[in-house]
Amino acid sequence: ANQWPWPEAGHGLLDALRLAERNLDTDGPLPDWFRPFLPFQEASHLLSTADPGTFVVRYSQQPGNFAVQWVSAGRQTKSGKVFVKQRGYAWRHNGTLVYADLSTMLRQVHS
Repeated sequence: ANQWPWPEAGHGLLDALRLAERNLDTDGPLPDWFRPFLPFQEASHLLSTADPGTFVVRYSQQPGNFAVQWVSAGRQTKSGKVFVKQRGYAWRHNGTLVYADLSTMLRQVHS
């Protein structure tokens, strides 16, 4: 059974965009932490003076996925890839821990 709620299901980039739209869709602007087209170097520069716990989410260079960069408690800039899965998002391509939406994933990891 097809679990994607749109007819174009199965195309990684379209699935990622649709999930992002559904999970980030609000009546107002996108969250400050979502900068879809921010290059890695610019994100690193922005985070270089940020407080620990500050993060940014952008589209990954690998179509259909996201990248997260954050400032650790030790004031280092770290990064990770977020894989789009049929039921949501995971930190690993073959990961079994899947978060239903991007915001929940970030909140649980961030806490």
